[in-house]
Amino acid sequence: MYGHFISLWQRGAVGRWQVAFDTGIGHAQPTGADAFLVAPPATAHRTNQAAIDSTRVSLPNALQRATTTRR
Repeated sequence: MYGHFISLWQRGAVGRWQVAFDTGIGHAQPTGADAFLVAPPATAHRTNQAAIDSTRVSLPNALQRATTTRR
């Protein structure tokens, strides 16, 4: 299967990780230049507190919107 997918995880109340949001789109096998695009390797973790704080605010809002649009 080809596509773009994302899973967002959060640590639950008892400390276990659980999927908070999982979505994706499937599409045909890429051809041409797109077939050779590869994600760069992950770099060492650097804490960016502003990004973390922003995500803590925006993620619940996005999850709420996604939940209400599915109904």
